[in-house]
Amino acid sequence: QQQQVQQQQVLGPRSAPVLEMERMLEESYESWSFDAFKLAAVTQGHPLSALAYYLFHKNKLISTFDLPPVKLARFLRSIEAGYTTHNPYHNATHAADVLQTLHVIIRRGAMVPQFADRLSVMASLLAAIMHDYEHMGLTNDFLINTSSTLAIRYNDHAPLENHHLAASFSLLCAPDQDFLGKLSKAEFTRLRKFVWYTLQKPKQGEGPFSPRTRLRSLRKSKSYGRAMPPRVSAPPPLTPKPPATTDCNFPTQAKPADSPSTTVSNLFGSLRRPRKSFEAQYFDIGPGANSTAKPSSNLSSQAPKQAPTPSSSAGQVGIAALDHLNWARQSPSGFASKIPSSTGFASSTERSEMELPSGTQISSTRQAIQAEPVNLDNAQKLLLLQIALKCADLGHVAEDHDVHIRWVHALEEEFYQQGDREKAANLPVSPLFDRVKPGVTKSQVGFFDVVVLPLYQALTSALPGIQPLLDGAERNYRFWKSEQLRL
Repeated sequence: QQQQVQQQQVLGPRSAPVLEMERMLEESYESWSFDAFKLAAVTQGHPLSALAYYLFHKNKLISTFDLPPVKLARFLRSIEAGYTTHNPYHNATHAADVLQTLHVIIRRGAMVPQFADRLSVMASLLAAIMHDYEHMGLTNDFLINTSSTLAIRYNDHAPLENHHLAASFSLLCAPDQDFLGKLSKAEFTRLRKFVWYTLQKPKQGEGPFSPRTRLRSLRKSKSYGRAMPPRVSAPPPLTPKPPATTDCNFPTQAKPADSPSTTVSNLFGSLRRPRKSFEAQYFDIGPGANSTAKPSSNLSSQAPKQAPTPSSSAGQVGIAALDHLNWARQSPSGFASKIPSSTGFASSTERSEMELPSGTQISSTRQAIQAEPVNLDNAQKLLLLQIALKCADLGHVAEDHDVHIRWVHALEEEFYQQGDREKAANLPVSPLFDRVKPGVTKSQVGFFDVVVLPLYQALTSALPGIQPLLDGAERNYRFWKSEQLRL
């Protein structure tokens, strides 16, 4: 407070816009109600850099990792400049909205210290900051169909996602923007791999999110619907089999779905697995990442098998993975026991700063899940943060009604602009991209049913503190449902 008084004496009284910006930034720290459009206005077009710097400072990431403030500010401004203002949706305002939602999920969901340490928190925030860097307002399919430079460069595999990552990290090559230069080699490697793994799009047939793995995950997971997942006695049994490795300790890709560590369904049901998975070797999230807790003898029983419900890839991944985490929370067999302080995911100061805020409540109309620590390995923690980022990327679905509607119309206009270019190039117009036909505003009920609600319900079952996020999504869902019935 004394420092603030001294600064005010030097700089003079702050103007009304500056005070409004400070107020909005303070509210954004843990508020479910956030208007990124208003933040963009009060920051004069710099919502991403202003919010990102504030969160780095507020979470003590600058002091913890000895980050040079000036270099950090330059990097954030450069990233922000890469988000073109010509995109109605994929712009810096959207990136700021995703960043704010992810931070609130991490904070309100009490993910620190249970599921993340400071380095993984910084990596998560960077992933949100970079996730759509230099987005052109076009889809991967359009870039591939038009043989764009990016599609050729990345051999038609996820040209957008690959470019977001490569171009963002390339900015660190400039000495005046390398704010991570003081990290140790091990810290920087872990951070970069964390961001890469969080944002990258696996190739067909590879990785835990491949169609083959998703199908296996759904076959082994419980059915899901609008209700919260019920308690079960035990997860599907596992027969751990170490993956083949190369000299660099990377598993070979011969049978990506056969390894328990790469199967999403098994990921949250393999807490008893002692060996490190591929992700665990390279994404150590906290010094106590691999607990030695042993399961009780009743794990030999098998969860009841039910027919899976069809869903999108996002819904499949969320339900199949987090359903098992929900089982771990509710299981009386010992997995919900508290992690000893000796394992040390974070310091006591870190716990007090990022723990679940007091007064957070869970809706009494839903099944309450005890928010007790669960022994998760590094791969499971990484997957949880991946799904949190996916939910944050869709965060506007839980915003206040007027803000949500504005985002939907912005997305619809961006789709229409691509449709115009497809018509000009004599290409088939993508679904929902034709101005003369119904767009995304007419398909929101299906989007909520198939993607949003299953994914948000799954994450809420794992992190009860984010219940308001699900409530906001359901509120907007009811609006679109009523609009559909009215038409």
